[in-house]
Order: sequence, then C-alpha cells, then structure tokens
Amino acid sequence: MADESLCAKIAIFDLDGCVFDDRKRRHLLPTKGTKNQSEFKLYHDMLFDDLPFSESLGLIFKHHDAGDNIVFNTSRPVSYMAESITALQRVLFRKSKDKIPFTIHMRPTGSDKETVSLKRSVAVKLMAPWVKVVAAYDDRQDIVDMYRELGIAAQVLDERGLIPPPAPMSHVEFAEDGPTQKSTFETPPNRERDAGDILLDMGRTFKERNALYKDNAVLVGALMAVMFPNGVTLKTPEDFHMWHLFELKIVKLTRFIKSGLKHEDSIHDDAIYSAMCERLVNTHNIQVN
Repeated sequence: MADESLCAKIAIFDLDGCVFDDRKRRHLLPTKGTKNQSEFKLYHDMLFDDLPFSESLGLIFKHHDAGDNIVFNTSRPVSYMAESITALQRVLFRKSKDKIPFTIHMRPTGSDKETVSLKRSVAVKLMAPWVKVVAAYDDRQDIVDMYRELGIAAQVLDERGLIPPPAPMSHVEFAEDGPTQKSTFETPPNRERDAGDILLDMGRTFKERNALYKDNAVLVGALMAVMFPNGVTLKTPEDFHMWHLFELKIVKLTRFIKSGLKHEDSIHDDAIYSAMCERLVNTHNIQVN
C-alpha cells in the first residue's frame, strides 16, 4: 500500500444541483427512473444559463487551498463537454484571475447506465494506490451512500449547502495536510422539506442574485418601454417563443451593463440568445405597435 503522505489527494464534486443551480430547468427532467438519456436532452440544453452556488464554490476553493485536486464526476453526456468546461473555467477563478485546475468525468456516448453505477465506476477507477480520495459531494443521497460504501467521506451538497449543516464541515475536517474523515456520520434530518425551508431558499437566492445584478429587472422594464413605447402584439406560439428569447437577450445585455461591462457570462449568454433569435426571425409575426 502506498504511503498516504505521498499520495495525490482528490475531492470529487457533482455538477447539476451540487455546484451549479439547475432549479429553473429541473421541470425539464423526465420521469424519475428514466434510463433513456435522449429524454434528458432538453434539461441539458439549458445548462449554459446556470449560476454556481456560492457555498459550493467556496468549498472547491477550500479543497484547492488544502492541496487537493478537484475532480467533477457528472452524469452529463460527454457531448456537453465543451459547455461544461467553459462554465467551470468562468467560475473557478479568484480575483487574481488564477484559475483552479480540474478534471471532469462525463457520461460516455451511448451509455444508459444508471447514474449511481456510472459514478461508482468512475470513483473506483480514481481510487488507485497512489491516490487518496479525501471527500466527495453530490446532491443525491443515494450517490453519497455509494461513495460512503467505498470508504470515501461523502456528503450531500445542494442549494441548501452541506447537509447536515457543517460545523464547520460535517464529517470532513481540515488538518494542516488536508481534509481528514471523522469516524462517524450524522443522520440527516428525518423530515421532508416544508414550505418554510423553500421560502428560506428563495430568500437566499434573491439576496445572492440581487447583490450581483442589482435590481436588473427595473432596468429591463425601462429599456423595453423605450424600445417599444406603444407595446407589441403577440398571438401565436411562435410569437411568444421569439419574444421569450428576445427578452432573455435583453436581460443578459442589461446584466452586462450593470456589471460595468465586466461580467463575461452575461455577454456570452447574450450572444447565444442572439443566435437563437436569428434562427426564429422568419417563424413569428410579432407586431410592433
């Protein structure tokens, strides 16, 4: 057995619902238990608009500072590799612009393997004699249980943060030479989330977004009133489809303005929505009054 002091240390993170906030596209997920990956296409197609959870980013930075290599183990299809890497590169940097290096493992083309089995096979491959997996995080309890069965210190990480709440990090404590696993795990709270929990999440999301975008909806409304002083008329599904994408383009453009022309994600997304609008210019009959 390799000397652990000489082993490379890695921390494993999921992406959707764990590092990136996928809540606005979760309604696109197919029925639970579906194995046909083509049914996840709509859900994955909208991933470029996700924002990261601040607590998840902080945890990644903390592991990196402790000397751990960051590995993402996701069931996203490998066909979304470019989009996933681009999104990660945008968020994994400090004010110094030093970007956090990472490795990403994705679902192979044509694979319909169940997610727990898929991620387990990746984890097993990572557990080489010269590698120490110090921690793993996922938003699904069954995947966290799988990691624990492999002897990995694992925890649920989602929009609520670490579950159970960290003290300061449940089950994973940072020693001078990196994270170390506690001997036992706490039992997650034995109740379903109620309306109060959901409202607290909404409040936290509002504060996070408002701090970044600074009441951008007000600017969007004012700009729309200037561009369309007499309003517009929408009648057909094609009209509403085009208008929806056009309005999202304006949202991204005004967010870029609010950032002092600095927020790369916003201007990047603005270009994407422009391309999506271009594809529809001959399909609608929106009337500018």
